[in-house]
Amino acid sequence: MRSTLKAILDTQENMIVLSDGKKLSDANSALLDFFGYKDLESFKKEHRCICDFFKKENGYVYDFKDKNWIEHILENKEIDHKVKIYDKKIQKYRIFLLRAADFLQDNKKYIISLTDISKIENEYK
Repeated sequence: MRSTLKAILDTQENMIVLSDGKKLSDANSALLDFFGYKDLESFKKEHRCICDFFKKENGYVYDFKDKNWIEHILENKEIDHKVKIYDKKIQKYRIFLLRAADFLQDNKKYIISLTDISKIENEYK
């Protein structure tokens, strides 16, 4: 099952994360490549949550102190949720559209998709 899930995740161009909002369960290779990690274990040694990379800025999602950021997204599905993440390779922030959905309701796991919308956002500035 794990290898099948990993194969499905890795076919996606978007960065994909499985998480409970506090701890990363899995990620596809697009996410690991973006952050410069060769595997999930290396990533998890230094970071417990992808939210460690979210820039705290008005108008963007970040790690809220009073509420889990994924719960915030799920409770406010009617609006687009964006996040800013610094890209070390190009040395500037990129903007991603966040989508979240229940993955395993029993274990409170969510699947999160990050779609790079930097070019679109920069055109409208």
